Amino acid sequence: MTVLRAILCLAGAALVAMAVPTCREQPDGTGRSTADRSGSAPEPGPEQWVAKYGVPEAGTVKAVACDKTETPVRAMDDPDNPYLGQYLELDYWCWGNSNPDDGELMAYFSGAGPPDYLVKNVVVDSDGFIVPQLEINRLNILSKHFYQTTDWDRASYEFLDLTKVMVHEEGDTCMRSFRAGGTITPGVSTAFEKEICGILAAFVPVVPAWLAESPPHLVLLMKDGGFACFGDLGSDDGGLIGLLNAEAGGAHPWLRYDQSGELVARLDPGHSWVELFFPDFEAIRDNHEAEGCRVLIQSGLVIVTAGDGQGLKALYDHRGNPLDPSLEVTDAQELPYEELPGRLVKHIYAAQQSPD
Repeated sequence: MTVLRAILCLAGAALVAMAVPTCREQPDGTGRSTADRSGSAPEPGPEQWVAKYGVPEAGTVKAVACDKTETPVRAMDDPDNPYLGQYLELDYWCWGNSNPDDGELMAYFSGAGPPDYLVKNVVVDSDGFIVPQLEINRLNILSKHFYQTTDWDRASYEFLDLTKVMVHEEGDTCMRSFRAGGTITPGVSTAFEKEICGILAAFVPVVPAWLAESPPHLVLLMKDGGFACFGDLGSDDGGLIGLLNAEAGGAHPWLRYDQSGELVARLDPGHSWVELFFPDFEAIRDNHEAEGCRVLIQSGLVIVTAGDGQGLKALYDHRGNPLDPSLEVTDAQELPYEELPGRLVKHIYAAQQSPD
């Protein structure tokens, strides 16, 4: 992020009381005088973020790849860093919170950590420079919506030199990364989420005003129309509930709405979202299980396998339409929904209303 120049004008109360000018009106390079912006706070930037989060001791942070090689991470302010000017505050938070305490990480992953604790994987390129979090997320979004194959070296991706970001090892593809962890103020993560939603907004179904005003815990924006909501409208508490958590926990009802906000169906806690669209789900599931089969829901599909989990016996889409069971499950169809935690819905809506 570009450091914006700020002119500080410091004055004591005595000077103000004596009507002594606190600073002269000087042009700031834009043709405006500093008086045009009196009382404004300095624009935060890298210097302030480094002072706020600190930096790790030189040589103590290493990124690890799937081939087990380690890459020493270089300082963010290194003059050779090609990403200078692209970093957001979250990137400086990651750098200052590298090498987190193992005990804190264990508490976080067990669900016992403090609510304001965050863990991030930080990608590093082959030269040892931290890749901006925003660009990694942009890559993930574009690869999900445009690139159906794992063709990471495609030249058409214009934001990053992927030959420096991706690592290929015996058919595996990964990124070099290290882990950052620590407490974070909500404003930092919220600002980053808004940036991500600004990218994502162009690719997901339109979010209506009624949903943005009263988001639930989790929303599935259905690509063929309508919405599946985990929790009642307005139940969002700022958490980041994912679909796997929702399906496993079942602490809230699932509700289906049409585009206008009309309630179409409601399921008590403990049911799966698929049942909102697949009315015969329970009967079909019971029939297959009576035959000794296993039934599971994955990637918007209802998958029926043999009792030992081997061999695909039947396959249905989320509306109950039978699919060819000889298909590879991952190739049967794209996800029929876009999954959004409730707290992101309003950011997507705002970005779609003001795409520029």
